[in-house]
Amino acid sequence: STKDDLSREWLSWPFIDTGASSSVAGLKQYQQYLRSAIVPSSARTLTVSSRRFRFGSTSMMSLGTALIRMQCTAITASTDGPCEPLLFEFSIDIVDLNVPILMGLDILSVIKATVDVSAGKIRTPTLEADVVARQGHILVLPDHGIVLFSEREILHLRKKLLIHPQ
Repeated sequence: STKDDLSREWLSWPFIDTGASSSVAGLKQYQQYLRSAIVPSSARTLTVSSRRFRFGSTSMMSLGTALIRMQCTAITASTDGPCEPLLFEFSIDIVDLNVPILMGLDILSVIKATVDVSAGKIRTPTLEADVVARQGHILVLPDHGIVLFSEREILHLRKKLLIHPQ
């Protein structure tokens, strides 16, 4: 595919771009993220936000904030086998504009994240996730169909299914 085709395709992917100053996502990209990741209904609800964003000469009001989850692993001193997958969750404003999910410096600085492009990792003091570099962007590309429930949410769901079998 051409560079332009790839760029258009990227805008529909649920990726996390780590180069923005503020964290924000387009509504279409957020909806694509929800279709590609299995998240609980509590993580699918927008909460009220009064933030405004500027994209070039366009000023855009937030539609609300949403929770975005990405799979990561714990950084441990032990190398005895694979680490259990964990979830990193952050709140992001959603706008009615065609922009990718941007994980901005407002989040990255708070969580003390570093990006190591050569190792293909984004790291906090306790967590890490895989990243790829594409056309000047650092991207976290989640697996499609990945289940992004916390252990507590899975246990709660399991308990509900055992109490109320269909």
